[in-house]
Amino acid sequence: MEKSLVENHRKGERTNSGSLGKVKIKRDAENKTPLIVFLVQYLLGRLGRKVNAQTYRFSEYFEGFDQVEVVRKIFGNETEKILNETKIEFVSRMGYMGVSDIDGHIIVSADYLKHGDLRHIYLDIIHELVHVKQFREGKKLFDRRYGYTERVTEIEAYQYAVDEARNIGMNDEEIFQYLKTEWISSEKHRKLAETLNVKVRE
Repeated sequence: MEKSLVENHRKGERTNSGSLGKVKIKRDAENKTPLIVFLVQYLLGRLGRKVNAQTYRFSEYFEGFDQVEVVRKIFGNETEKILNETKIEFVSRMGYMGVSDIDGHIIVSADYLKHGDLRHIYLDIIHELVHVKQFREGKKLFDRRYGYTERVTEIEAYQYAVDEARNIGMNDEEIFQYLKTEWISSEKHRKLAETLNVKVRE
C-alpha cells in the first residue's frame, strides 16, 4: 500500500486519483444522477420498467482491480470478463456504495468517492464486488428476513473486506472503525466485528 497517498488525503490534500498498490481510483465523478432521478429510476425498475441510467464501465474509474489477488479470489477465471461487464453509476447524494438488486450495477456516492478515506473506498469496492458476484449467482441481496448485520450476503462481503484490510496493513482498531456505519447500533457494530473476528475495544 502506498501509505503516503493515504496520509496526504487524511491531511485534507485533494488529488483527482489515488493509488493503493496496483490499484488506481479516479476520485472525481464527471456526471452524477440527481437523487430524485435515481429514486424514480429505482422505483420504475422495481415495477419492471426498463430504465436507462447513466452508467460507466468499472475500469473507467477503478483501474487495476483485475490484478488484485482478492478480486481474483472472488471471481476466479472470469475476473476480467466480469469486471468488463460491470457498470457503475454515480449519484448526487450522501452515502457510500451499493449494488442494485435490479440489474447488479454498482451505485456510488460521488461525494464519498471524492472525499472518503481512500482505504475505505478501496475496501468498499471489494465489498460491493462480492455483492456483484452474489447477484450474478442469483442470491437475494436484501433478504428482509434478516437484519443488516445478520444477512449472509453482508457477512460474506464484509469478510472479504476485513481480510483485505489486514492484507493492506490495517490493525483491528482501524478495521473496527471501518465497520462502523450510521444505520447500525453500537451493539450491532460490536457484534458484527466479533462475527468477523475483529478484536473489539473493551
